[in-house]
Amino acid sequence: MLFERCTYDMPRQTQKQYWESQWQQHDFDIQIKNAKRKAWWPVLNEYVEQLSSDDIIVEAGCGLAQFVYLLQQQDKTVLGLDITDKALHRVKQVYNDLQLQLQDVRQFALEDNSVSMMISLGVVEHFQEGPHTILKEAARVIKPGGYLFITVPYSNFFRRCREPITRLKRQLISPFTDRTFYQYTFSKKLFYQHLQEQGFEPQRVLLHHAYVAVKKDINVLFYPFSLMPKFYAHNKPQHAFARLTEMISPSIFSHMMMVVAQKQPLASEDQHINNQSEIELSV
Repeated sequence: MLFERCTYDMPRQTQKQYWESQWQQHDFDIQIKNAKRKAWWPVLNEYVEQLSSDDIIVEAGCGLAQFVYLLQQQDKTVLGLDITDKALHRVKQVYNDLQLQLQDVRQFALEDNSVSMMISLGVVEHFQEGPHTILKEAARVIKPGGYLFITVPYSNFFRRCREPITRLKRQLISPFTDRTFYQYTFSKKLFYQHLQEQGFEPQRVLLHHAYVAVKKDINVLFYPFSLMPKFYAHNKPQHAFARLTEMISPSIFSHMMMVVAQKQPLASEDQHINNQSEIELSV
């Protein structure tokens, strides 16, 4: 049985506590440098270039706001939202011209149909109740015809095969550990379903970062190479294995899935447009 959704846990803490500790460990300038290396960066730029300076772009869950910074450098109107006030305060001390706000992605303080593009990078998977509320809020604030650029962890072939064992292991040891929910991974089929339920139509998909999944999920297989430091430098065996699996099929070990989805007009809006066209033709 292959599972459409897999579950990961972590030592007990709140999501806010976890992310505040994570962002404390990262350097803003390094994050900016690494941002353009993302496999999906050219795709994001392709859609951003279609927008004018008056169009509003929102990054929901911006963290250290490196993408807010980079897009603002392209003369775009960008608003970064996050629940980690410490991270936002840290960024504002260095770049106080960035538009950053403390907001919960499950309840935006934004007007309906006011956003041309929303960016969500590894956010919706961290809510145990699922992505429905966040995607519904995104659909509320994004204009009809606007875009949702989103990345989530991918339920690759290896993870889906392993999930029954993972669930059994969790049931057996959970009474003896103090752990809590961390994130889900999604199959393409399941995540497309979540998007379409909220009126989004997927247009582009990219499976990427196989190396990260290899490192996280089967690192033990490469332990012998760690005994040979010169050969193991920069994790070359893992990189080579990850590239090989990507050449065979990205679905085997890709860690993340990027989806670009467009918000569709409501049925009532479509009907209004059709009726208006009929009136104009009959005149």
